[in-house]
Amino acid sequence: MRVTRFHWKITWITAVFMTGILVLSFMHYDNHQENLYHPIITRDIAESSRKVIFNKNSSQDRMHLVSIVRGQRAWEQIKTMMKSLLFQQGRYNAEHNNQCFFEIADKRVKICPSPPTTQWSLIRIHWIADENMLDAMGNWFQQLPWKEVELNLYSVDKLLSHVPDFPAPRTSGPATVFKMNIPYILPLDITKVLFLDTDILFNDDVRTLWAYFEQFLPTQALGAACEQMPECQSSCQHTYRFMRHQGINSGIMLLNLAKLRSIGWDEIWKRAAANQLSLISKLWLGDQGIFNTALISRPELLYRLPCEWNIQTYSSGGPECCPADWRVRIPQNLQCSVEPVGGLKTVTTRLAKALHYNTAGKPEEYFPKKRTEPECGSDTSIQNDLKQAFHEMYYAFRRIPETCFQ
Repeated sequence: MRVTRFHWKITWITAVFMTGILVLSFMHYDNHQENLYHPIITRDIAESSRKVIFNKNSSQDRMHLVSIVRGQRAWEQIKTMMKSLLFQQGRYNAEHNNQCFFEIADKRVKICPSPPTTQWSLIRIHWIADENMLDAMGNWFQQLPWKEVELNLYSVDKLLSHVPDFPAPRTSGPATVFKMNIPYILPLDITKVLFLDTDILFNDDVRTLWAYFEQFLPTQALGAACEQMPECQSSCQHTYRFMRHQGINSGIMLLNLAKLRSIGWDEIWKRAAANQLSLISKLWLGDQGIFNTALISRPELLYRLPCEWNIQTYSSGGPECCPADWRVRIPQNLQCSVEPVGGLKTVTTRLAKALHYNTAGKPEEYFPKKRTEPECGSDTSIQNDLKQAFHEMYYAFRRIPETCFQ
């Protein structure tokens, strides 16, 4: 009898304990549900956060580029990215100016045979940035000789109280929510946009990337490359929802804003975030986890970009899943023959279009010093060469004044 009574006591305590855990879990879930669904960025709020620095009011078709720029380091990174973008459009003007010398090792240069015709597109930049940086950004931009480029700034501080509050790691934080709300932060007349993280360098004309919008099916609203991982065949598979190396990489995305608005994107992404928070304590993967969770239930929204438009340094999967020639493409040459990259001689390679430094040890952390040694002993020689190439390219563009571009 004592044994039975003792066993019953333990079972009863366990039942109470488990019930308490379930209640707390539901409270945790309901709390996140409330936090996620209550705040909304209305059109008036979005417009009040916006500051137009320069607008040409041109009837010419525009490319819209949007980024979240928080902190001085991110600003330096995105200025460097913009220089690589303009360089690849043939807007680099080094005549009679020694400061504009583009210094990079010959081994990092790709020689291509065919000259292109120069044609620029009007670019409108959208930066979602801290309020205390807006004036400096505006003053900087107004001094530039860049042609056919506009700048719109959006205050993080004015938007912050109108976005959901949920637990996220320090490395992502509120930036996660701003990325999910891009369709509602940008004006309604903007129907398509290219989202870019700040840790990217271009190695081809951005117009080529923008042109993939024309290949979207009517159901597709988001274009992105896969997260590149050692098990290449598993990339962009959604078998496991919360694996770190699954699905798309959200650092470079083509977003059809009109389509996202029409299907109720605000409800879709918040439901995806709530689903994650019902199982885990924080959104550890930030916006990328939310995008991938949403795409599990809505796979028809995804257009898969070619991998060379987002070569990633995070793991050896970058260069192995997408073997590419990552030498700098000289803008006077568009058509490039490709040869095998060292270490991948049996694999056909393509020219890298965009490099994404989606890991620690970013070049801006070292500047003006150079990174000369591998950050991690587990890096493969190919992966380390990719990182080294990124650092060299970044330093070359970082040193060139913005006034060397037109």
